[in-house]
Amino acid sequence: MEQFNGFNFFLLYMGVLCSSFVILPFVILMHFLMPNAVLERYWKPPHMRNAELALFTDTIYAPMRTIMLMWVIAFPRFGKKRGITDANRLVPAWYRIASGIVTISILTAAVGSLLLTAGVFAYGYIVGNPVPLTR
Repeated sequence: MEQFNGFNFFLLYMGVLCSSFVILPFVILMHFLMPNAVLERYWKPPHMRNAELALFTDTIYAPMRTIMLMWVIAFPRFGKKRGITDANRLVPAWYRIASGIVTISILTAAVGSLLLTAGVFAYGYIVGNPVPLTR
């Protein structure tokens, strides 16, 4: 069994980070496929703040709006605070399933990146030197 050295760690870390770029086209696709019924019902002031409406509408940050609403569609209890608990009933079943897959993928990539980054800093703190990137 080969020793887990710095180069292998680097490859693992880059793989987790690149998975974020693989998820991005799916988020953009889901953005354009978002049903208008959800936007018309929940993308207004009682459910969202005016700052969110201004920032996430018709700007480069618009896919963030999609991610926010996909979380609520896939997991309705996360929208309880904002009063968005019935959004999953306004979308077709395939969009609900795709929202769940994309949001879990985003969560997995984010948690993986954070844990690997924390591991690098913990290793550097304990051992006293960063992970060498040599073979």
